[in-house]
Amino acid sequence: MTPAVVSVVIKSDRLLKRFPRTGEIVRMDDRRGLYVVMNMDRERRVADLMQKGGRHEVEKDVPFASVRTVNRNISRAIEEFLAS
Repeated sequence: MTPAVVSVVIKSDRLLKRFPRTGEIVRMDDRRGLYVVMNMDRERRVADLMQKGGRHEVEKDVPFASVRTVNRNISRAIEEFLAS
């Protein structure tokens, strides 16, 4: 039996532009994949993001302008899928 292959498509109209919160799943402009907000600095308007899949690389000091938060319902569905 082979494992199921599932694709997740996130429409750009569902991406929100606001301050990210620690632990929240976000996307980054001009990058593929999902990231988790590790730390954020509202004064400097930057966040440290860790890649959700792969090598879990951390992107430091990403400007808020480049971060797009993912709708909470979509984020929850992604988390449930990844946990299963």
